[in-house]
Amino acid sequence: MRVVVLAALTTLTTAVTMSTAWAAGTPVFGHDISYPQCNGALPTDGTFGIVGINNGRPFSVNPCLTRQYRWAAATPSGASVYVNTANPAPRSAFHWPATGAKDPALCADSRSRTDPGCAYDYGWHAGADTLARARTVDSAVVGLHWWLDVETQNAWNGDGVSNTAMLQGMYDYLRSHGVTRIGLYSTASQWKRITGGYTGSSAASYKAAWRKEFAAKYALHALPLWIATSGNSTTALTACATSFTGARTAMVQYTDAQGFDTNIIC
Repeated sequence: MRVVVLAALTTLTTAVTMSTAWAAGTPVFGHDISYPQCNGALPTDGTFGIVGINNGRPFSVNPCLTRQYRWAAATPSGASVYVNTANPAPRSAFHWPATGAKDPALCADSRSRTDPGCAYDYGWHAGADTLARARTVDSAVVGLHWWLDVETQNAWNGDGVSNTAMLQGMYDYLRSHGVTRIGLYSTASQWKRITGGYTGSSAASYKAAWRKEFAAKYALHALPLWIATSGNSTTALTACATSFTGARTAMVQYTDAQGFDTNIIC
């Protein structure tokens, strides 16, 4: 089972079929936790642990990150992490570029809610902030698997093109700074609402809309997926056959009887 989990969460190059895992009587599952679990007990079962670095939004830190990271690292297959994403255009209490800035993308109009260059820069610097915070807990965190958490509960003030630019900026920063194993967490409905339905098929039109301000460094649409579901351990598995970008779904999430977010490898 350890080999299966490492193959799925570390290399993410070979699909693992749940039918084989369940037929053998060894479901491959783990849990994800973050700041909402700060004052509660932590899961005592599962093969892997995923910890949220942020306190629910970019440019923040989970106040229980150190304790929870140690929990995840002590699981049989070790820790992975996830980061919060958002697009607070046209301003932020943290980083928001000025009109004409190139840091690294051109922000043509910082007052616009839909300027993709400004959103890309925000994502780029949010990635930098999150990586720096994570490194204070473990300098080797860059070598773990990272997930970009894309949910409507955060601020998404732009359109699909600019919101996706924010995600592209964060992904490009992390990938450019040594984080090579990255995936996307969301649901089909939230992804469509936030990105306008960005997929492998539509990626070219987004790149064309970004062209005047930046060029994407890496293929966001190719990232493996982690899909949230409202089902149980059996019904959640049906989400393994779905995809909100066209890329492979690597893992699905459901809530177990103890109230913990539980994840099964597809």
